[in-house]
Amino acid sequence: REWAANAENWDDLPAALADLVLHYLGPARARTVVEHELYIAALHRPTLRAVSTEWDDELVDLFTSCTDPVTGRMLSALFCGLLLQGVVRNSVPSRDDIEMIFRSALEGSRNS
Repeated sequence: REWAANAENWDDLPAALADLVLHYLGPARARTVVEHELYIAALHRPTLRAVSTEWDDELVDLFTSCTDPVTGRMLSALFCGLLLQGVVRNSVPSRDDIEMIFRSALEGSRNS
């Protein structure tokens, strides 16, 4: 929500999303790890599923607010995938690589 409140984020969405990924893999990395641990715990404890999906729903809503429902869901899945890969690897992808992934996904969604 804080990210969405900054109007400049909407000027270049792929760049803003890359910055957000790097935030969650950098300064907020510990939180990102806990969120992924919650997903795994929810596999074994169904009572945790609602809590574990709350983040996903909020993320879809956020990305849909600046795109459309299908693109918002795509961006959410891509974002979460990049975070999962980022927390299990020893190195974080470069900002340019992350931005290129989002840019390519958004261009592809416009062409379909």
